[in-house]
Amino acid sequence: MAPMPSLTVIKSFSYRGAPEEWSNTYHFDGGVPVDQNHWVGLANVIGAEEKKVFSSQCKIVRYVGHDGVQPAAVFERDLTALGQELPGTFAAFTPADRCPGDTAGWVRWSTSQKTSRGKPIYLRNYFHDAFHDGAVTNHDAMLTAWIGVLQQYANVWVSGFNDGAVTHHRAGPNGAVGFSPTTSIYVTTRTLKRRG
Repeated sequence: MAPMPSLTVIKSFSYRGAPEEWSNTYHFDGGVPVDQNHWVGLANVIGAEEKKVFSSQCKIVRYVGHDGVQPAAVFERDLTALGQELPGTFAAFTPADRCPGDTAGWVRWSTSQKTSRGKPIYLRNYFHDAFHDGAVTNHDAMLTAWIGVLQQYANVWVSGFNDGAVTHHRAGPNGAVGFSPTTSIYVTTRTLKRRG
């Protein structure tokens, strides 16, 4: 299959006393948005849903889009420069629930494709600004309310995001379309740039 276009959503939060950026890249089906206005439309609807996963201490600051063919970006939108940063809206936690910055949760989408060895291909994204269940003894367990918002966000990728003309669904870089998303129930780690 032809390479899929993608949108990278870049976030910023405080890590070890300084601002840290991290990102998620989402490949999608439905083709490349037809113009810059449709790229903006797609970025806006994705950002409006993704911000629900983060606390107000984490902000969406930039978008970068690729057409899947050329290495250079075909779309860039700097929300910081525009004065339009999107702070997170997740608030169902207490201070004891907050995890260290390099802690993360993940979402995994199934696909109908398999590797050359016959193993299922999954699509996965990791999310920082994570929350464990501070009220239980097992602090490896993710906060139930946070699992819920991750699952809701993953489900929207299955139903699709409309850019104003076309509805796009989560896909792999080579076209595997995601379905039946699941979320981790335990916190994990994902290395940030300044770790170490």
